[in-house]
Amino acid sequence: MTALKEVDTQKIDNAVYRVVKSFIKFGLYDEERPDNYKANVTSKESIDFAQYGVEQSTILLKNKDDLLPLDYFKMANKSILLLGNAAAYPIIHGFGSGYVKVDNFIPPLWAFCDAMGIERIPLKTN
Repeated sequence: MTALKEVDTQKIDNAVYRVVKSFIKFGLYDEERPDNYKANVTSKESIDFAQYGVEQSTILLKNKDDLLPLDYFKMANKSILLLGNAAAYPIIHGFGSGYVKVDNFIPPLWAFCDAMGIERIPLKTN
C-alpha cells in the first residue's frame, strides 16, 4: 500500500492561479454563466470564439511583420519541411463532453500552401 503524501498548499495555490488567470484573460468571469451544461456550444459565437483561440495560438502561421522569410523560400526555389501528423490532421476538438463539431476546417498544411501560393497537398481520407 502506498503511503499518502502531503501536498504543499503553495503548489495548489500556484496551479489554481494559472487556471484562474486564463479564465480572467478570456473573460469567463465578466458575466454570469448559465447553469445549463447541456447547452448547444456549436453556435456561431462559440465556433468563432474557438477559431479565435486557434488563430491566436498558431504563431508561425501568423507571420506577423513578415518575421518568417516565406518570400525567400518562394523566390529562391527552396524547400520547407513540415513534420508531424498535426500539420494535416490536428486534433481540433475535445472528446466526450468537450466535443465540438467543426464544419469549415482548413488543415494547417493547406493554410501554409495557400499562404505560399502553391497547390494544396492532397490529404489521405479514411
